[in-house]
Amino acid sequence: GEEPIANGSLGNGEEKIILFVNQTTGTWTIVIDKSDEGLFCPFISGKDFKLIKPKLKGQDIRWNPKL
Repeated sequence: GEEPIANGSLGNGEEKIILFVNQTTGTWTIVIDKSDEGLFCPFISGKDFKLIKPKLKGQDIRWNPKL
């Protein structure tokens, strides 16, 4: 039931990370996506996920450099 909500590149720029979250249960998983190699590997997971600044209804979640 987790859905992707954020992604980014690791320092080398070759691998991408994706954050999946189930906002109902609070579970989360970060995976490493090495699409060029056909790999999609779970990296770490946890529970009790909460946004530091909760999303407002209809608001798109994107990195805000002003935070």
